[in-house]
Amino acid sequence: MKLNNEKLAKGNISYFSLPADPKICGRICKGCYARKGRMVFKTVQKHYWNNYKLSLQDNFVDNMIESIKKQKEKKNIKYFRWHDSGEFYSKEYINKVYKICKTLPDVTFYAYTKRIKDFANMKKLSNLDNFILIDSAKFGELNYFDSMEEIKQLVKKYRCYVCPKTIGKDVSCNNGCTICLRKQAQDKGVIFKRH
Repeated sequence: MKLNNEKLAKGNISYFSLPADPKICGRICKGCYARKGRMVFKTVQKHYWNNYKLSLQDNFVDNMIESIKKQKEKKNIKYFRWHDSGEFYSKEYINKVYKICKTLPDVTFYAYTKRIKDFANMKKLSNLDNFILIDSAKFGELNYFDSMEEIKQLVKKYRCYVCPKTIGKDVSCNNGCTICLRKQAQDKGVIFKRH
């Protein structure tokens, strides 16, 4: 678990990532941000694949709970993001994530996913009071768009949220912005501009 995502680093947010690989994501998305930049460095990819292997182990739930508790004590972690890279990949994995989140009600967990319709037990996860599950395919396609005109039309049609970074604001998650850290984001959706 690392705290080096640009938007997450300034806040009290930790995260757990997996490889952006068809085996895990169920697809390769055009322009996937997790398949470029620093995320394709060998050391980063090795870390993500190690996380995947850890997630398959029987002791994953206990180890993650202990790790998050330590982060909470050391760095005052209040929020936790699942999958800066990667995705929910199986019903068993979702059940593990559910157990972790249910055990730590004083931490707010959140994730973006394109797989809400792929797994029936996603609903159970999204029903937790301390979990925000944002559908990245809510608008008929991924929540990244090329033009501000598209974004304006979607905001007008769906009354969704727009990430402030999209409109050029110099904020980071939990340090100037908490849109994705509120339950309303789960219902309304959040959109971003492709960079």
